[in-house]
Amino acid sequence: MSNEARLRYNQAQHFAAEEIKHIQSVIGVPVDGVWNIESVEALIAWQEREGIRGDGKIWRSDQGDTWSRLLANNLDDDADELVLGPVEPPGILETLRHAGVAAQDERVNGRPRSFTPVGIILHHTASARRPTELNGIRIMKEGRRNLPGPLCQIYVGRLGGVVVVTEGLANHAGKGRGAVLASTRASKTVCATGGDTTGGNRWFIGIEVENDGRDEPYGEATLRMIETISAALLNAHGWSQEVVIGHREWTRRKIDPVYDMNEMRARIGARANALRNLAIA
Repeated sequence: MSNEARLRYNQAQHFAAEEIKHIQSVIGVPVDGVWNIESVEALIAWQEREGIRGDGKIWRSDQGDTWSRLLANNLDDDADELVLGPVEPPGILETLRHAGVAAQDERVNGRPRSFTPVGIILHHTASARRPTELNGIRIMKEGRRNLPGPLCQIYVGRLGGVVVVTEGLANHAGKGRGAVLASTRASKTVCATGGDTTGGNRWFIGIEVENDGRDEPYGEATLRMIETISAALLNAHGWSQEVVIGHREWTRRKIDPVYDMNEMRARIGARANALRNLAIA
């Protein structure tokens, strides 16, 4: 792989300028907060000194040796501690379009509470079959009589169309299992046990997918779009595929979605890897 490709890879990770400055300080290049070839070359040399594979790349992830060691590096014991994060990932609309998704922008304000997502919940709309798609956009934005909108962050049509409804808090998860939230935060296999005692809207990005929830088959274009959207969000946040859960895994009250979530997580993980590789091609 060329250093130009490594440079493109690191640029695609959406590091903030302060993060890049810290990296540059640690690896010993001029500090300007901008990725460049000199920084890539110095990163390779630093990785080799640290006993890490010198690939010149940083994947922003808690599991990434390079990133975790860079964050742990204290430049000066007498200096004030550098606090980096959590750095805001790009917005949902920007993330999806960067991944090649032709998402429509119908964004409205989110609910007036804190929104700090740690994962994704997949839903189905349980709406009647129609030959057209995205017929429920008004409801997704405005809500229903007993539940104010927005009702999801992302709305996927039965033909594969995509609408970004909000980038803030949405009423989609309701109360669910605290054990599931704990396993999601730890990027571990979902632990679907316990009662529905924990609010979920703050913690999850909601993806609503048009489907009657009974015997309507999911088209391959729709499944592929669920993959791509989820994978793009994983890469933007540095999450693993384990943080993608079905609504039925979050709460005993729901049955959605009806497809196999383990298979879907595997598909999403493979797609996330493909998107990362595409970013450095």
